[in-house]
Amino acid sequence: QYVDLTTLEVIGTCYCNLTNIIEYALWLFEQMQRWPKLVAIIERQSTGIAILDQLLLSFRMSGQNAFKRLFNKIVQDPDKYKDVMEEIRRGGKHVLGELYTHYKSAFGFTTSGTGEHARHILYGTVLQEAVRHSLDRVNDIKTIDQILMLEVINGRVDHPKGGHDDGVVAWLLPQWLARYGQNLAYYGLDPSQIMMSTLMKKSHSEMSYADRQQADLRERIKETVTQMGM
Repeated sequence: QYVDLTTLEVIGTCYCNLTNIIEYALWLFEQMQRWPKLVAIIERQSTGIAILDQLLLSFRMSGQNAFKRLFNKIVQDPDKYKDVMEEIRRGGKHVLGELYTHYKSAFGFTTSGTGEHARHILYGTVLQEAVRHSLDRVNDIKTIDQILMLEVINGRVDHPKGGHDDGVVAWLLPQWLARYGQNLAYYGLDPSQIMMSTLMKKSHSEMSYADRQQADLRERIKETVTQMGM
């Protein structure tokens, strides 16, 4: 998903089920060249790892700084990785290439395990805040359907058997970045503009029929989240 961090509005989606992973990663790299302010936050799970590896290879071959374009733990915690940040600042493209190899596991958002990147953080605090503040800007029926299908299974929020939640995760990752991302200026983002633009709330009588439908849908999703005990 493409999300405008100023408004938290989904401005584009891309579902690819049949393409080759490498071809998709190469296509994504082309999009990142076309849109120089695009920052990718990719779940470091399953095919996401292969996509990140290919993106790092593409950045290495082009001599560009992937640390500025792909979400990573180094930039997220610059005090902890002060020496690495200095290597990045001083290093040329050959040094960067070596750093990509050495710190490749630092790229991407790891949803397994515990800590600030844990899955329960995404499906807990982040989901609640996203539903509360930007649900009217999802603009994607597949993601909305997946949110409505979420349920608690063995104490864990998940999709039902045979279902999917990749659209939900793709929506929540930029939501997390907008709220909890650190050192965002390094990516070329303006922290003062993150989540700045909000839509004015209308009374029910001022709403159009479409607005009322959206309001009803938001209430359904809020009820779903509440029923999951989140």
